[in-house]
Amino acid sequence: MKIIVLNGSPKGEVSVTLQYARYLEKVNPQHTFTYENIALQIKHLENDLTAFNRVIDRVRQSDIVLWAFPLYVLSVHGNYKRFIELITERGVQDAFAGKYTATLSTSIHFYDHTAHNYMHAVCDDLNMKYVDFFSADMNDLHKEEYRRQLTLFGQRLFSAVKNNITVQKLYPPLQKRDFTYKPGNPASALQTNGRKIVILHDSKDPESNLARMVNRVKERFGGNATVVNINELNIKGDCLGCLICGSSNRCFYEGKDDYIDFYRNTVMTADILVYAAALLTASFPPAGRRSLTEFSSIHIHRYCRKSRLSY
Repeated sequence: MKIIVLNGSPKGEVSVTLQYARYLEKVNPQHTFTYENIALQIKHLENDLTAFNRVIDRVRQSDIVLWAFPLYVLSVHGNYKRFIELITERGVQDAFAGKYTATLSTSIHFYDHTAHNYMHAVCDDLNMKYVDFFSADMNDLHKEEYRRQLTLFGQRLFSAVKNNITVQKLYPPLQKRDFTYKPGNPASALQTNGRKIVILHDSKDPESNLARMVNRVKERFGGNATVVNINELNIKGDCLGCLICGSSNRCFYEGKDDYIDFYRNTVMTADILVYAAALLTASFPPAGRRSLTEFSSIHIHRYCRKSRLSY
């Protein structure tokens, strides 16, 4: 069988996640594994259509698609999310339809189920045949029992393809609704009592429903709210997984783009945060919102949002 591994780690070849897929290859030499470092090369895939199509062609030629990823703040990396968006934007869903698939993650077992549920929904949206998932701790590969479990995971996946098992979708697709948001009669402004309110959104169309809703919320606060369109921020890249922040609470990108100063001066100082975004795939916000969430991990060792309200 031909298995393509779509690696969702920005660390590429040196990622822990990829080593789990490599182990599956080692214990199953009868099958052919190919690897694509999706999260690492997302900018290249966005800007070079030939490179993107090369990945899609390899998906078409495969029998199994293995989505392999580490967790970044309760879900997949923003670059991985962007690749999923590109599949729909460029109309290549047919390359995935009908393929047997599974998900493999590495984490510290903190909300890894949300990532697998999300990816399961993505697979259902793409009309894939989702078989199973494997959720590993970062160090499980060192333990004989977990290597055995990983081997069994692979065997179940290969057996499903060999026996052409029937799978059932778990998540229904999003149903697009064509409507125009029209706010009702304005109510009296809410008293903010000096609280700092920040509304974060990613609308690219000032006439969109989302933009109208953002304006209405701002009006409800009597105009006393800071509105930030994250598309207008200079964010040079997504989280690298370098863990510099783990020891110093400083980010690799600090001083190189707008994000860190924006996060510290605008987000961390807010009393109320309102997140506004359209749902595009599998009930999940766009990749830009994922990036925004990931970078909050620069302060993951001190609970910077304590006593703040978020919506």
